Amino acid sequence: VRKSKYDALVIGVRDAKDLKQDVKNATFGFKKIDSIKGTSKFSREFFASCEDVGKFFVGNLGQIVNYFLPAEFLENYSEIANPKTRIKNSDSQFFAIQKSENKRIEFYKKYISEMFANNKSVHMILPTVSEVKKFAKLLGNDFENIHIFHGKEKNTLEKYNSLLAEKSPTLVISTPSFVFIPRHDLGAIILEHES
Repeated sequence: VRKSKYDALVIGVRDAKDLKQDVKNATFGFKKIDSIKGTSKFSREFFASCEDVGKFFVGNLGQIVNYFLPAEFLENYSEIANPKTRIKNSDSQFFAIQKSENKRIEFYKKYISEMFANNKSVHMILPTVSEVKKFAKLLGNDFENIHIFHGKEKNTLEKYNSLLAEKSPTLVISTPSFVFIPRHDLGAIILEHES
């Protein structure tokens, strides 16, 4: 870093007094923070989840955040829209569906319609770009308000900002690297092909 200045995303703060030995034995130099630009555009829950994932897979927090936040978002941080305040959902449900793909799709269509009727958005997460495209096509005839996110899309930041500005409930279909999307009215997360 030397005399250069860089933007940084602060993902944790600890008192240096409690880390004297670590600071003393560090293999890198420290630099003072020049200025604070504002609060994070990503939720505390997102970073807490990244910490949990890091512990589970024995990875450091920086690697996990780097996996879950596309480079375009970090490189163009100032252009990211501020998310709306999240509506807390206290009635969480967890269930697994072990049916054929056609039966699952029928279930998803009914479930998503229910969520939309209750003014709640749904985020469906799929493991690959081809699966995202496939499910977008399968569900596209039933739902108009679908937003698709995966690493091979162009204008991702524009689409993200458009999604945050959207007032009506939406169906977001994405790969895992877009799990951070902070829809304020999120009612359900569907993990399809989670294995």
